[in-house]
Amino acid sequence: MPMLVVSQLSIALILLVGAGLLLRSLVKAHSVDILGFQKKNVLKVKLGLDGDTDHNKILLRDMTNQLRTLPGVQNVGLGLRAPTNPTRYWREYEVSSTGGASSRDGHRETIRANVVDPGFFPTVGISILRGRNFSERVDPLDSRKVIVNETFARRFWPNQDPLGKRLRYRGSKNPWITVVGVTRNVMHYGLERPMIPGLYFPFAQNKRGQMIATVHCRGNALDLVASIRQIVRRADPDLPVFGIETMESKLRTSLWVRRLYSSLIAIFAGTALVMAMGGIYGVFSYVTNGRVQEMGVRIAIGANPLSVLWLILRQGLRLILLGIILGLLGAVLCVPLMRSLLVGIHLADLLTMAVVPVVLIAVALLACYVPARRAARIDPMEALRYE
Repeated sequence: MPMLVVSQLSIALILLVGAGLLLRSLVKAHSVDILGFQKKNVLKVKLGLDGDTDHNKILLRDMTNQLRTLPGVQNVGLGLRAPTNPTRYWREYEVSSTGGASSRDGHRETIRANVVDPGFFPTVGISILRGRNFSERVDPLDSRKVIVNETFARRFWPNQDPLGKRLRYRGSKNPWITVVGVTRNVMHYGLERPMIPGLYFPFAQNKRGQMIATVHCRGNALDLVASIRQIVRRADPDLPVFGIETMESKLRTSLWVRRLYSSLIAIFAGTALVMAMGGIYGVFSYVTNGRVQEMGVRIAIGANPLSVLWLILRQGLRLILLGIILGLLGAVLCVPLMRSLLVGIHLADLLTMAVVPVVLIAVALLACYVPARRAARIDPMEALRYE
C-alpha cells in the first residue's frame, strides 16, 4: 500500500512538471522576444493587385496615406508577406564585401524573401538591430539596398559586420545589392522549426501583384475593417480584398496543437494529483485507525499532542519525499521527449522543477495532516477502550 502511494506521487509529479513546462512555453510563445514580431492589435489585409506595377505602387501609396488618417491607427505598412504568412524557396546566392568572387561557392540556401515598405517594420514590431530602415522618400538607389535577418548575417558573414556587405543571385548580371540593416529573427514557420535566412527587399523592387497591408492600432483592430474596405473601394472598386484577420487570431490558430497538448497533460496531471492525495489520505487514515490504542497510551503517559501529530506526519513525509525523488528522476528521463513542444525555456527549467515539488509536498502533507490531527486529539480513555 505505501509503495502504491509513492508511485502515485511520482506519476503526479512527472505529469505536473510536463504540464508546467508546456504552460510556461505557451506563455513564452506569445511574447515578442520569442516571436520576433508584435501580434497585438495588428490587422492584415490581402490586396489582390493586378496589371500595371507602377500604377499599383501609386495606388498602394495613396491607400496607406488614407489608412494612416483613420482614428486610432498608429502605423501602416505593406509587405509581400506578413510574419504569419510564410513562403520560402530555394535560391542560390553569392556574397562579397567588394562585389568580387563568391565566398560560399556552390552552396544553396533556403531563403525567405519579402518585399516591404518602410512602414512594415514598425507596424508589425520587427526590430532593426543594426543599420537603418529603407528610406521614406522615393530613391532610385534604394532598389539596390537590402535588409537581412540575424540568421542570414551569421550564415554568410560569421563574425563580421554585415553592414555594407553585398550580394546577388548566383549567375545574375544584375547589380550587386548592399546590406543596410539587420533585423531580429522572426518565427515564421512554427516555434519548433529552425530559423532560416531571410531578406527584405525595398518596395521599389516589387514585381508581384498581391500585397498585404498591415495596420497597427490602439484598440480592437477588427473595428477598422469597414473603414478599410471603404478606403479600398474608393481607391479601386474592382480591387479584391480578402484574408482580413488579426495577427493574434492567426497565431492563436497556429498554436492550437500546443494548447491541446497542454490541456490534456494538465487534465492528466490534475487527475493523478487528486488520486495521489486520495491515496495518501486513505493510507494514513487506515494506519492511524490501527494505532488508536498506541496513540492513546502515548497521550495518557504524557506525550504532547504535537509530538503525536509530528510522529504521523514524519512517517508520511518519508513516503512523500521518496515519491518526489522518484518523480524527479522520471521527469529527467521523460521531459526530453517533449523537446519539440518547448520553446523559450530550458528543459531543466528551474522555476518549474522547484515549484512543482514544493506544491506537491505541501498538498500531500495536507492530506496526511487530516488523519494525523484526528489521532493527536483523541481522548486517551476512549482510545484505551477501543478495539
